[in-house]
Amino acid sequence: MREKFDEQTILDAAREWASRTGRDEATAVSSASETVAALKAKLPQHEFEAVLENLLHQYEDDGS
Repeated sequence: MREKFDEQTILDAAREWASRTGRDEATAVSSASETVAALKAKLPQHEFEAVLENLLHQYEDDGS
């Protein structure tokens, strides 16, 4: 069963990514929030969820 991803999951991942990579947390979270809002406004729900999953994996894989 596929886990459901939401905006908070992405913001948490951005925060963790910033911590791992030494980036500014506020900037990372703000950027992630803006990205999620733009995607949510443009994409149908099923596509939005797929893109969130991809974005989450990018945050998890980058800087590990």
